[in-house]
Amino acid sequence: LESLVRPDAAERVLTEWIRAGYRFSEYEIDLVGFDGATLWLLGSMIGVTHDGHLVALWSTWRNITRRKEAVQALEHQARHDPLTGLPNRKWLAERLGAALEVTRTTGESLALMMMDLDHFKEINDALGHFAGDQLLKLIGPRLAPPLAARGGELARPGGARSAVRIPGRPAPRDALAAATVWFALLPAVFMVSTTGT
Repeated sequence: LESLVRPDAAERVLTEWIRAGYRFSEYEIDLVGFDGATLWLLGSMIGVTHDGHLVALWSTWRNITRRKEAVQALEHQARHDPLTGLPNRKWLAERLGAALEVTRTTGESLALMMMDLDHFKEINDALGHFAGDQLLKLIGPRLAPPLAARGGELARPGGARSAVRIPGRPAPRDALAAATVWFALLPAVFMVSTTGT
């Protein structure tokens, strides 16, 4: 273990192992390696004690970083649109489901705004699907940062539709401010798409 991770990371494992009663079985942990990168390990550490003292130790560790990264990549792909990189319909449904549960128990409010680009089919028909795709790809980089600064989250449920969710307890003025930013930036998106810059 100490050959894979920095001493402070190894100390973290040992501390958790002692708290668990000198017994880990199929234990997954993320640590920082010597190169500063996150390292995922799967291991077992079984300690043998006698009169309250540790007298023997059996331990095996396996590097599962690639497997974890592959799983995380698949999870990301399942919740993000491959064209724009924005969160997709599944992500939005999960976030809204969780938010609705909060509203049921706390009485808090939430805001959701939907936008559908008019005449998007005409853009595809006149300029081709590549042009339509480029237009959709412009929306996220231009709208997501200012919306995020105001607490909004941008998603692409599908097609030419976009959605903004305001988390927490949005007052009507918060939703209005997000909508104002959203629609104020739209002309810039279309101008870029039509000029080709």
